Amino acid sequence: MGDHALRRKRWVVYTRAPFAGPRKLIDYLGRYTHRVAISSHRLLDCQDGQVRYTYRDRRDGDRQKVDELPAEEFLHRFLQHVLPDGFFRIRHYGLLANCIKSQRLAECRRLLGLRVSGVAEEPPQTAAQWLLVLLGIEITQCPRCGGRLHSVSFRAPDTFPSPTCQRPACRGFPPWDTS
Repeated sequence: MGDHALRRKRWVVYTRAPFAGPRKLIDYLGRYTHRVAISSHRLLDCQDGQVRYTYRDRRDGDRQKVDELPAEEFLHRFLQHVLPDGFFRIRHYGLLANCIKSQRLAECRRLLGLRVSGVAEEPPQTAAQWLLVLLGIEITQCPRCGGRLHSVSFRAPDTFPSPTCQRPACRGFPPWDTS
């Protein structure tokens, strides 16, 4: 059937209420519409027909754990998340859709009264440069007299003076692992 014929067809959609509620369903679907089923950095090794990988156990305080599966079972589970022909992963839509992103963002900046920077310019490197380009704020200049502000670097001591003032313990997890 062509697109035109499908538009005229009456559709009956059967749905059930999600077991864990709509919020859990949206979280689950979001993990598969915007990303691949498993990131390469989560794969640890594949030896003797067994695949080892990391995952986050959401039922156990979102802790990172290691699992091992036979290669056939791992591939079976992975292939269940491969989209069929004609389907595409969602990247960006609306304002951030690739085909109109630059025009829409320029229009948003214009409506917000922000300065629009030239496309051919080299991107800013420091936070001060970013603030100047995006918001028009010059943080290296005194707002009263217009004189140049100087930065003074501060280095935290390697040892702390008292046991009550200690560096926070590192848990060993990467700070933003969204997989």
